[in-house]
Amino acid sequence: MKDYKKLYKAALSLEKEDYDEALEYLKELAESSDDLDLKYQIGMALYEQQNYQEAIDTFLNIISINDTYPNSYYGLGNVYEALEEYEKAINYYLEAIHYDPSFDAAYFYLAGVYEDLKQISDAINAYKETLRINPEHFWANLNLGSLYERDKQYDKALLYTKRAYAIDPTQRLVAFNLGVIYSNLGDYEQAKKYYYEEIAKDDGYQYAYLNLAILYKDKDKDLAMAQRIYQEGVARHPKFAYLWYNYGCVSYLLGDDNLAVECFKKSFVLDKDLINFFKTDEELKDFYYQKEMV
Repeated sequence: MKDYKKLYKAALSLEKEDYDEALEYLKELAESSDDLDLKYQIGMALYEQQNYQEAIDTFLNIISINDTYPNSYYGLGNVYEALEEYEKAINYYLEAIHYDPSFDAAYFYLAGVYEDLKQISDAINAYKETLRINPEHFWANLNLGSLYERDKQYDKALLYTKRAYAIDPTQRLVAFNLGVIYSNLGDYEQAKKYYYEEIAKDDGYQYAYLNLAILYKDKDKDLAMAQRIYQEGVARHPKFAYLWYNYGCVSYLLGDDNLAVECFKKSFVLDKDLINFFKTDEELKDFYYQKEMV
């Protein structure tokens, strides 16, 4: 009974990401148990603590006990991915899949490593394998849609991103990604609809403000609405330099030079690289402030 209580407390600690406390309970339990799942949980808690060498030792110990236990290879893949030793991470994820061909998480993280290495076709195949096993995997659908969007395969991008949206429309980025795809397809009203949905979220992606305002400015020629979107955007994301810069551009085009200068100055403090861009921005070639800086 005491072991069940410790296991329950360990689970609660893991849930609240208190890995120090979780490890206390898990290590106490492991003293009187040879359970590999328990040892694996210890390894993953050490990984979450960024105690990578001890995590590696724990997973290798599991392999010395049972070299066909797939989770140990998956855990090593996680560690070596965090250490940016990507070839080792790939090999361990593949080993996990070898011992458990239905290991969707191993396929998913393998895809992420391939994506980091710009091996896009391999990443696409690994995401598809994830979805073959688990079609309701939100992030595999979303990430696959993003890869197709970057490759300008917008129909496929829309297919997978809409699947992600159907699984969980409240997640960050999914509405934003739909906005990007619809904008690329020339359906600007649908794009705006999804950008508005993204910015309505508590953790909405800041680029949704940028893209939405650009649509009002460039497609609708509605500078006042674009300015309003930027104003709302900088209020919520005051450290996002691109919003301040574009807020300045629209304010200049609307004839409010003082506000424009204030916005540009804030953007330059946040991102000094914008100063050089500002000096050659064709849209601002007649702006006195640009001439002063050049």
